[in-house]
Amino acid sequence: MPEKRLPIDTSFIHTYNWQSPETDIHKALDIITFTQAHPPATCPAARGDYSHISYTLAGHPETPAEVLEHLALCINHPKILERIATNANATKQTLKRLATDGRSEIRQAVAENSKIDLEIIELLVRDQHTDVRYALAENNNLPAEALLVLSSDENPYVAHRAERTRTLHRRGSTSELPPRRTGIRRVV
Repeated sequence: MPEKRLPIDTSFIHTYNWQSPETDIHKALDIITFTQAHPPATCPAARGDYSHISYTLAGHPETPAEVLEHLALCINHPKILERIATNANATKQTLKRLATDGRSEIRQAVAENSKIDLEIIELLVRDQHTDVRYALAENNNLPAEALLVLSSDENPYVAHRAERTRTLHRRGSTSELPPRRTGIRRVV
C-alpha cells in the first residue's frame, strides 16, 4: 500500500517577492506538487527554465524538508545544493548525503548549517579540504569536543579559528548559541 502523504503547505511561496509572480509562483507550485507524486528523476526543477525557482525554494526558510530533499535528489547545480545545505529545514538524511558530495563547496555549506548532528560533524572534522574544516571551526553550534579536535588541526588557520570559537563558547560571548551538544568521539 503506498504511503499516504499529508499535503504540503504552500502558503509560504506567496510571501516571496518573485521577479514574475504569475509564472514564478506557478513554477514553484509545479515543483512542490511534483514532489508529492513523482520520483526525483523526472522533477521539473532540474530543467533550466526552473533553476531560479529551485534556487529560491532551496534558500527559503519556510521550504518544507520534503521539498528540499526532493530538490537535492533531482538537481546537481552546486549553488542550489549549497543553499539546501545551509537551510535549517534540511533533514539529517539530506545533510548527510550533501556532506559526502565530491564538491568541497557543498560540504563547506553543510559545515555552516547550525543543525548538523554529531555523525555529520565527525565526517566533516576529518574532511581533506581545509575550507570545509575552517567552516566547521566557525560554526558556533559545534560541541566543545569537536572544536577541541579542530583546535589541533594540521592547518594553523583551522586550528586558530577553532580555538577562537572555543574561547567564545567559554566566555558565553555568543548569546544566540543553543545548548551545546555532547558525545562526539574524539578523532585524532
